[in-house]
Amino acid sequence: MPKIPYSKRKDGRYYKQIIIGVDVNGKRKVKTLYDRDWHALDRKVREFTIGLEQGKYVDKQITLGECIDMWIQGKHDVSTGTRRNYRVMQKMLQPLAQMKIDKIKPIQIEYLYADLYERGVVASIRNLSVFLKRIYRFAINNRFANINIAEQATVPKINIGRRRGLTDTERSALLQAFEIFNNFEKAFVGIAYYAGLRRNEILALTVDDVDLDNRTISVNKTLVADIRGHAIVQNHPKTKAGVRTVVICERLSDILTEYLSTIKDSDNRMFVTSQGNNVSTTTFYYRWKATLKKINKYMPDNQSTAITPHYLRHNCATDLIYAGVPIKSVQYMMGHENIDMTLSIYTDIRMDNESVIQMMNNFWK
Repeated sequence: MPKIPYSKRKDGRYYKQIIIGVDVNGKRKVKTLYDRDWHALDRKVREFTIGLEQGKYVDKQITLGECIDMWIQGKHDVSTGTRRNYRVMQKMLQPLAQMKIDKIKPIQIEYLYADLYERGVVASIRNLSVFLKRIYRFAINNRFANINIAEQATVPKINIGRRRGLTDTERSALLQAFEIFNNFEKAFVGIAYYAGLRRNEILALTVDDVDLDNRTISVNKTLVADIRGHAIVQNHPKTKAGVRTVVICERLSDILTEYLSTIKDSDNRMFVTSQGNNVSTTTFYYRWKATLKKINKYMPDNQSTAITPHYLRHNCATDLIYAGVPIKSVQYMMGHENIDMTLSIYTDIRMDNESVIQMMNNFWK
């Protein structure tokens, strides 16, 4: 009688453990197969082993974040700077980090690229795409995924140009468009144009954040996407410098006074969808498209603009500098982490000698 090549459990079933990979800590992961008939178990083992060799078996428990951690831990021969860049890429992929790596869809990656594009993080998108493809190749080699989904995700066409404010024509068109903006558009564009808040900082605002008596807006949170891609409020901005109290001009105060009188949301959120949900990246994309259409009504016949909310933020910083606001105050209002980010805006400032002379004369007279 041939020797049975499998161990037997107390319940009478035979079993076989097969190594299928390692976890985040380098510990081996196994798949256990069972059957009461050892001949049947033998067939299961052979079929599973063949599938494993052909890459058909996928460990469906590992998340994208865990896979990235394992990949980075294996990079022993890279410089500190390169490793830091990997961590930056990992942070950018945070909205997808908790998702099972074999469940992520190309469209979800494309939404992430679109969000980065909207936030002005344009130069990093291609690097992120290359990074993500490498992660998926690692995942396939370790049987965490069967397909390199990152190769199927379309990277937006990127024309890396200098960040700028608005042209005189765009500024004129935008201000005229306030006449036909709906309430949502008036408030959103008003805050971006006159206060310079980031898009997701605006969308996370509550009524309590606005102090009309003292004419300030408290910035203390931002909108992010959860693991399912739903928009949720994160109780802190993207950086420590993002926590700030921004003063507002009389024009914006008037806009917000009118807008706040229309809010009926029970939890005091300022910007929600018609169903009462937070405004997701996709929803905002279509809303901004409609906003641009209204702005373009006032552009010359042979011209159109495709400005984003970040243009309004940059324009606000430029206007503050023109108005003579101290550069450190501009840095604070913009929520810039370092002064270099604010000083770079000076590249948009036109040197007006007469104005400079007048300011000097007024100061030293």
